[in-house]
Amino acid sequence: MLTSLPITTDDLIRTAVERYGARWNIEVFFKTLKSGCRIEERQFECLDRELNAIAVYLIIAWRVTALCRLGRVCPDLCCEVMFEPSEWQAVHLIVEKQPLPKTPPPLSTMIRMVASLGGYVQKIPPNPAPKPCGSACYECTTSPTPTIPSPPRSDKKILVWYDEGFAGG
Repeated sequence: MLTSLPITTDDLIRTAVERYGARWNIEVFFKTLKSGCRIEERQFECLDRELNAIAVYLIIAWRVTALCRLGRVCPDLCCEVMFEPSEWQAVHLIVEKQPLPKTPPPLSTMIRMVASLGGYVQKIPPNPAPKPCGSACYECTTSPTPTIPSPPRSDKKILVWYDEGFAGG
């Protein structure tokens, strides 16, 4: 890591690394906005419509990014922390095609279900990166019924950021 910040003490080094970590979260957010929400593919006739769409997709990208991060940090939380009962129940019925459970599923399970709508295929590590979740949100907001696109090609190298660093898959 290169930096122009002073790194003469351990505290200054720690601060520089923390700032870089925040920068990485911003990069993930914009990747979610561009790739998951496909914001650059939008074409509108006037600026007002484009600005309104960007405002909506910024909220979606923020929620997807926060959801994926929370799912990694607290995977066993009840999914109702991020999903309304009507949201998780609808996703459960579409994905699992089974009666609803008596209790809401854990957040990590719910994230995988939503991501599967965007083409996520279960691999190690178990929690999806933001793009598949964002793709599912894109599908849900642009089609009358969610569609399940074909899974992404498996020959791509995927890097996922964890609090401890990168993991390749």
